[in-house]
Amino acid sequence: MSADNYYIIRKHPLGGFAAVMGFMSDDTEPTASELYPQYATVEDALHTAMADYAEYGVSVHQECEWR
Repeated sequence: MSADNYYIIRKHPLGGFAAVMGFMSDDTEPTASELYPQYATVEDALHTAMADYAEYGVSVHQECEWR
């Protein structure tokens, strides 16, 4: 069985950042909601996402203005 998941780091609606899981088979890009854990930095969200398996990897959304 294939998991077509990926993580994208997005701005959290309450401030900070969220590691949001999406699926390549979905037609829409995932957005962060208040239900996602908040992280103070992009790096914190990245470390959390990278610790979990994601077949299509982890990326940072351009809204995060991270380098």
